[in-house]
Order: sequence, then structure tokens, then C-alpha cells
Amino acid sequence: MKKPEGYSFYLVLGLPVAIATVITGQLGLSGLYNLLAGLIMTLFSMFVYFKPNGRKSSSSIAASFFMSLTFVLIATFFTALPLWMLVLVLK
Repeated sequence: MKKPEGYSFYLVLGLPVAIATVITGQLGLSGLYNLLAGLIMTLFSMFVYFKPNGRKSSSSIAASFFMSLTFVLIATFFTALPLWMLVLVLK
């Protein structure tokens, strides 16, 4: 596992999903785009930051997936909140 340093880790994981959330909310598009962006960033996080063990056992793959999903959700929350505030203020 790579050790995430600084806040760039959270920006890389959360910003694409946060932008997709804000855009779909403003344009009235389907929430499927949010799920797709979240899945892509979860898989990116899983294979870049939280690689499963060399044995490729199902338990290490599942643990890596859910750890990545948790970090993406946390990062999305902390990046989407300021974006929503900017969108509401600029409206």
C-alpha cells in the first residue's frame, strides 16, 4: 500500500466524483453518472493505492475494494461540500 501524503490524495479521489455530482444535480441528469464516476475512482484507488496482496485471494481483493470505496466516499464528501457551496453562492 502506498502511503498517501498530504491532501492531494483526497483531491485525486474525490474531485471527479464531486464534479459529476454537482453537474448532474444542476443539469437534472441521472444519478447513474455519479455511480459510474464513483466506481471508476474506486477501481483507480484500489489498483493504485490499495493493491491487493500478491496471492490475489478473494478476501484481499474485497478488503482492498471496500477500503478504496471508503476513501473515495470520504474524499467526495469533503470536496463536494465546498463545490455545492460555490454553486449555491454563485447562483
